[in-house]
Amino acid sequence: QDALVRAGELGKFELKDMARYLPTMLPAVKAIGLQGQAGLERTAAILQVIRSGTGTAEEAAASFQNVITKMESDETIKRFSKLGVNLEDRMKKARKEGKDLITTLGEATRDATEVDMSLIPKLFSDQEFARGMRPLTSYFEKVAQLQKEIAEGAGAVDKNLARTLNDPEARLKRLAEAQDRLASSGGALLN
Repeated sequence: QDALVRAGELGKFELKDMARYLPTMLPAVKAIGLQGQAGLERTAAILQVIRSGTGTAEEAAASFQNVITKMESDETIKRFSKLGVNLEDRMKKARKEGKDLITTLGEATRDATEVDMSLIPKLFSDQEFARGMRPLTSYFEKVAQLQKEIAEGAGAVDKNLARTLNDPEARLKRLAEAQDRLASSGGALLN
């Protein structure tokens, strides 16, 4: 929980977005080597980076799912090959070494394009796939940085609760709610 709360604080892909999209993504994410707590933190970091290059959380989620499903397609492998990168061998090696495939794809994309974004359409013909890979390629180092910040987010739920409870407006609202409960329960006692 703390990791997701912290991840939501660090970017535009908020906690409500994670609650909406992660349940359907997690099986596919697990299949590409992102597992356990570290996998969840990395997934949240990736979604934040992709979201920085899209208009909405929905677009970011769709782009990420598209990246996952098409990253090892025959068409993608052929397109990488045309730019001198053997993506298929890299993916096999990554699986063997227990690495996540998104990292491998990001590194291969950077190698193939030399971070020249005008070459992205040569690798990814699908608009959503390309939309996800542009920010991942441009800001690839940010994924690791965000993942570290998310992992260090222990206690995020408690901190947010404490901040909310100490807010004067929240205190007044709680006082009014308590008064309403007292009136309701007092009325029930009189009947």
